[in-house]
Amino acid sequence: MNSILKACSRKLDLELGKLIRADVVKYGYESDIFVGTTLLNMYLKCGSMIEAMQIFDDLSCRDVVTWTAMIQGYAQQGKADVALQLYSQMQDEGIIPDGQTFVAVLKACGSLAATEHEKESNGQYVKTGTLEKGRFIHSQIISIGLESNIFVGNALIDMYAKCGSMNDALQVFNNLQQRDVVTWTTLISAYAQKDQGELALQFYQQMHEEGMVPDGRTFVAVLKACGSLAAVEAGKMAGVKSVKTRSLKKGKLIHSQIVKMGLDTDIFVHNSLVDMYAKCGSMVDARQVFDNMRHRDVVTWNALILGYIQHGEIELALQLFTEMQGAGIVPDAWSFVAVLKACGSLAALEDGKVVDDKSVKERSLQKVKHLHSLLLKTGSNSDPLVSTTLVDIYAKCGSMKDAQQLFDNLPQQNVGSWNALISGYVRQNDGESALRVYTGMKGKGLVPNDRTFIALLKACTSLAALEHEKVIYGKPVKIASLEKGRFIHSEITKTGLEFDKFLGTTLVDVYVKCGSMVDAQQVFDKLQDRDVVTWTAIISGYAYQEECQLAMEMFGKMLEEGVVPDEETYCNMLKGCGKAGSLRLGKEIHAEIVQRSLWSSTLAAHLIEMYGRCGSMVDAQEIFEQFPKQGIELWNALIGGYARNGESELALQYLERMERSGTSLNQLTYTHVLSACSHAGLVDTGLQYIERMTKEYGISPTVEYFGCKIDLLGRAGLLKEAEEVLLEMPMPPSLIIWTTLLGACRKFGNVEIGRRTFDAARRHSPNAAAIYVLMSNIYAAAYMWERVEEIQKMRTDGQVWKTPGQSWIEVDGKVHVFVVGDKTHPRAKEIYAELKKLSMQMEEEGYVPHLESVLHRKGDESKLLALCGHSEKLAIAFGLISTSSPEPILVIKNLRSCPDCHNAVAFISKITGRTISVRDANRFHHFKDGSCSCGGFW
Repeated sequence: MNSILKACSRKLDLELGKLIRADVVKYGYESDIFVGTTLLNMYLKCGSMIEAMQIFDDLSCRDVVTWTAMIQGYAQQGKADVALQLYSQMQDEGIIPDGQTFVAVLKACGSLAATEHEKESNGQYVKTGTLEKGRFIHSQIISIGLESNIFVGNALIDMYAKCGSMNDALQVFNNLQQRDVVTWTTLISAYAQKDQGELALQFYQQMHEEGMVPDGRTFVAVLKACGSLAAVEAGKMAGVKSVKTRSLKKGKLIHSQIVKMGLDTDIFVHNSLVDMYAKCGSMVDARQVFDNMRHRDVVTWNALILGYIQHGEIELALQLFTEMQGAGIVPDAWSFVAVLKACGSLAALEDGKVVDDKSVKERSLQKVKHLHSLLLKTGSNSDPLVSTTLVDIYAKCGSMKDAQQLFDNLPQQNVGSWNALISGYVRQNDGESALRVYTGMKGKGLVPNDRTFIALLKACTSLAALEHEKVIYGKPVKIASLEKGRFIHSEITKTGLEFDKFLGTTLVDVYVKCGSMVDAQQVFDKLQDRDVVTWTAIISGYAYQEECQLAMEMFGKMLEEGVVPDEETYCNMLKGCGKAGSLRLGKEIHAEIVQRSLWSSTLAAHLIEMYGRCGSMVDAQEIFEQFPKQGIELWNALIGGYARNGESELALQYLERMERSGTSLNQLTYTHVLSACSHAGLVDTGLQYIERMTKEYGISPTVEYFGCKIDLLGRAGLLKEAEEVLLEMPMPPSLIIWTTLLGACRKFGNVEIGRRTFDAARRHSPNAAAIYVLMSNIYAAAYMWERVEEIQKMRTDGQVWKTPGQSWIEVDGKVHVFVVGDKTHPRAKEIYAELKKLSMQMEEEGYVPHLESVLHRKGDESKLLALCGHSEKLAIAFGLISTSSPEPILVIKNLRSCPDCHNAVAFISKITGRTISVRDANRFHHFKDGSCSCGGFW
């Protein structure tokens, strides 16, 4: 009877086993311990745990072998928690475990660790709950005296590795007096799995030196270690096609050892070789191994397909997938996931390109639909990973309709599929739909994870990008998206998710982009583990809010904590300095970059832009000329700087030089050039460049293109022509375009076109304060005070608040901010006394106040007082009394200069003999000896 049952176990014939069990009962053998144990083993090997447990419960005498068999059975079936419960019951019944029992229990601990959330401890991620269970079992092993058993030792190493504690695993390894190839392979594999390829290869070398002969499984682990080492190398390089030379060299050496040992026919080793070469960047070697293989399975094909995808060879990967099916290999779930991602990558990499009269996204979508039909035929669509990936790829190909339809028809919607749908809407800049989907997810009772919240926070960021800023306490804030961000923040807190670096940094970024530095700083302060990305997020926030001094303070604290700034940190600091016009701080950052020998075209371009925004084109040009190779970034930064500073001739000269150098122009180049032409009144020249842009360079007209053309015509007073361009645009005009035409109407006093433009702009952007201010200006200049009041009422009723005018000047490293009529400055009396003195001198020189710049119905005397208190005049007066001649004065203004201030500053520069530079919202005005660099075109 025992022999028959063993035969059933070998053949895994469960039905036959059940028939024999009936005979066992029939003939009275059920009480025989040997027959019962054999019957138990038969059911365990057949995977029938219910029948096995019934036999186990009926056994009158259960020894350590029986208990161990049951524990092994449940561990193999993936029911680790049941296996550990049985182990506890076994001890309660006084059964002493043996080596095999401990091997089974430790395996169960390792399996359980896979389902437990990792927590960080001492710089490494560990599964704390199962780790404690594993350590308790280890203590029992020591108490029984089995710690020197090599099989138990190997199981301990594997368990500690799966629980994330490599320190414990290494300690067990070092304490083993006897080690076999399994011991070494287990440790090497553990380090490779943890992406610690360097350590894995070191132990492989040590194994070699101790004379231990590796087997196929060892080589599989070592080749994986080479792949993980390559990933580390990739982080230090740019470009997906770069070859990771160090890891490749080690991989080739191991390949030669495999050939010497005759293991090059092992399909598992071969598959690992293909994977290793792909990860090391040598697809030639990967393909050669693949082509030389006599037998290939689905894993082989998947490895090569993934390799091509990782190296950007998307078309080759898709072609290989077709060849795989032609070779009779049935794709598995991983195959479909790989090629679906390839389609998504193809759509993302070449978004907007047209091939064979079809956009690449459309072609990618057709391929995805073809793969979807294959999935339905093979039945692989039921795999949760495949269905989730399919939802994600439909979204990447721009078809949220297909993504939503697929999602709605899924038999089981897990957190992954919900995340894919949310991320899809975020990718399409549809933050509202993303948040709506999240509400549905909560309604289903699913618990969101960190990926859910990161996607939702990105949705808030995309909403902030579309939302018009409102001014709260003098700072621009995106109110609606800020409230949504705070809601997601509260949801994160409710779920008990601890803020890791990535989640915390994303939340800081959301608050920054919504304009609330108070919230951003609070989150930042609570983060325990802050890396360079986190610091850069908070620094860039202060820089964006023009809190340059605070940005510098945070930068100093970052250095104090030993966090090394990267290129992006410096770029954000330079952006902040440029935005705030802080030349002194900008030069300090420049010195820091030079000291650290950080020199790249991106940093050089940001330095040029910073100096340009601070009005120091001499420094900007010096950096440009010193850089060994001028790419498009540097040319654009320099030309843009000259355009912004009113040096149009130099901007056009450098454009010609750029063309002679063979550098291709892009949309941004033309934007800068057209800006230079419009600010200098060079209408004909600008129109010629517009024609060249489309005919010679094939640059398709964009919203920015039409904005430049309207600006060019508007500044020259050709308002009717500008309006015609706006009305004939093939795409909806942006807010900037509406305000550009309105600004031109204000300058030339055209009420009729101004009103038509205002009405259209109000339908487009009812909450944009700028259009109300500009229309008020137009009516005020025409003394149409009732219409001014009408516009003001519209703005008040709509609760549209404008950004208050501010001007600031940096003196002795401190930034002094002024608002209209400001009397809060400690030296206010001296400032107003200086302005009074200047006013008398200006009148003697022929200055006539531009009373139309006051937008309220007041008497002339009241208007004169209002004009005197404009913020930039206050800042200039403070600069005059705080610095000595011939030191130039630089004032930054957040709004456009009014005609009176522009006229007055010209007189002040003549009277004082000082060079005065004013950067308003649009451009620089350099005043010297009574004239401005803009020539009246501003």
